[in-house]
Amino acid sequence: RQLRKINIDGTANIVNLSIINQVKKLCYVSSIAAVGQTETNETINENTEWNKENHHSVYAITKYGAEMEVWRGTQEGLDVVIVNPGIIIGPGFWRSGSGSLFKRIYKGLSHYTTGTTGYVDVNDVTKIMLKLMQSTIKNERYIVVAENLTYQRFFNITAKCLNVKPPEKEASPLLLQIAWRLDWLNSKLRGKRRRLVKHTVTSLQNQSKYDNSKVVKALEYEFMGLDFSIEQTSQLFSSEFQV
Repeated sequence: RQLRKINIDGTANIVNLSIINQVKKLCYVSSIAAVGQTETNETINENTEWNKENHHSVYAITKYGAEMEVWRGTQEGLDVVIVNPGIIIGPGFWRSGSGSLFKRIYKGLSHYTTGTTGYVDVNDVTKIMLKLMQSTIKNERYIVVAENLTYQRFFNITAKCLNVKPPEKEASPLLLQIAWRLDWLNSKLRGKRRRLVKHTVTSLQNQSKYDNSKVVKALEYEFMGLDFSIEQTSQLFSSEFQV
């Protein structure tokens, strides 16, 4: 309910205010979670269809609902652009979001998963947003992903940059199924915040690869290398985070 209120209702309010105040252009930051999925591990692009019959996370549903509010704004005369970033790599928020991955890897991970997803540096996301807002482009959405990496590859690069041991064991589907159920039980008994839910387990095993060619072509943009991005963020983590 909270995610719906923030992502859908909150975005609707911003769209309405933009229309009332004749805002020239609105940039909405969505997510690759709101892009459709393929059944055959084909590369996903902006035209991949969202299938409402698929099992989506609450986050994905609310980001998709928010996009619908943004597109509704275009029907009422508002010019918009939407960016769909992958997992955003950047410093500062070590206890939540993608930043918490650095904290978890630093503290030690024993298992890795076999899934693949898209990653992007926070600087690339902001630069692309600025370029889109300064351009004549309107009423388009863009996947913003620098590279597609397996979770194992991301864990290994980050562990090396943090000078810690990388995970060496593959988390089997059975182990993951047991893990999210134990996490649910721990949450019920101790009132702890959920760290692993059923949909997360599914996504950790999905081979989701994203096509960034639309934004590269539209802006003639060159993304930062992820190895460099991870190294920079790891250095800042080491200097800022207190265990």
